[in-house]
Amino acid sequence: MSALAISDGLAPIRSRFLDLLDARQTAIHADLEFVFAHPERAGPALERIMADLHKIAGTSGTLGFADLGDRARRAEYAIADLLDAPSGPATPVYMLIIDVLEAALDILDPAT
Repeated sequence: MSALAISDGLAPIRSRFLDLLDARQTAIHADLEFVFAHPERAGPALERIMADLHKIAGTSGTLGFADLGDRARRAEYAIADLLDAPSGPATPVYMLIIDVLEAALDILDPAT
């Protein structure tokens, strides 16, 4: 099978991924705003963000978004470390999450 045929076959899957990426980006943004507003209750929101990042990281590379996948995986692991040691510095973790949101926005709306 040619690379073009594979690319054409992935087009509907890639389109669905972009729709899901948009929804996940919105959810991550909302959860991150909650974390900033309520740091004492951040755990569940961070777990949801981590789950969304895991999904993004797992699919991105296959569909041509390797950089997004790498960023999502780094942020996912950083959240896991933060949840394991909640007294650690949170700001670098939040910056990694914001980096993923910005990378997703670059993919979803390249004109921004």
